[in-house]
Amino acid sequence: MTQEERLDILAQVAAGIAKLMGSDTEVVLHDLTKREIIFMHNNNITGRERSYRINPGVYDVINNLADGEGHLIGYASKSAHGKKLRASHFMFMDEENNPAAMICINQDPSKVQDIINYLSESIKIHDVEEPIADDSAYSINDEDYMQNVMKDTILKT
Repeated sequence: MTQEERLDILAQVAAGIAKLMGSDTEVVLHDLTKREIIFMHNNNITGRERSYRINPGVYDVINNLADGEGHLIGYASKSAHGKKLRASHFMFMDEENNPAAMICINQDPSKVQDIINYLSESIKIHDVEEPIADDSAYSINDEDYMQNVMKDTILKT
């Protein structure tokens, strides 16, 4: 397979990933033989332009940190503006096992984090110390017993 054929196929995959993941995810395809970006979708996530050139050492670091299949998944990253990102890289090798291409996925997790925070806050249960009820004031059979115990608790806190 030629590099051009490989990149054509991967550009289609990258475009599909971009459609699947939506506007909070940037998808980038790098031609590692030329050290350039050849496809980019939702570049507002990182603010990079297609002409952006990454320091070649970055590719080596990613390659060294990737697992045996060339994947580096879900690590913390930041945009140029300091926004926290969740980054994943998928390295593709040529027939001689040299890095040929890489798909990078940069996700802005802030909306998901906002939802998690909202849900956590909405189900928060506050512990209160159970009072020792003065049962002499109420009868266990009293219909208002629970309300009276709650009233006593609130007044004592």
